[in-house]
Amino acid sequence: MSIYKNLYARLGAGAVAAIIVVLVSLPLESPDDIVFNAASVCFASLIVGAVSGLIWHLTTDDGAINRAYIVGSAVLVVLVLVVASLVQTQFDDAVIFTVHLAIIVAAVSTIGLPSLAQATG
Repeated sequence: MSIYKNLYARLGAGAVAAIIVVLVSLPLESPDDIVFNAASVCFASLIVGAVSGLIWHLTTDDGAINRAYIVGSAVLVVLVLVVASLVQTQFDDAVIFTVHLAIIVAAVSTIGLPSLAQATG
């Protein structure tokens, strides 16, 4: 499968995850309304989707989920949480705001990409 199909499929999964996390994040109290808003949550979700598509392309040969893809997705979530921990030094409750949103994005993207990749393949 080409890298473009993988990235498009992953951006599609990231877009679905973005819709879900934006709806979840709306009632939450943001640590800072300028930095932690619906647009930044959506943009971050799409970035995670694109990076995850690159991980999918680099780790899969036959379109099946493999261990390297799962580990890569887990490392990506850990990186997001590390960034949230670093941001915690400047904004109160940044980690609390980010943890469940990152888990939702990871779950939707990790499960959604193989389905979308097989559908577009």
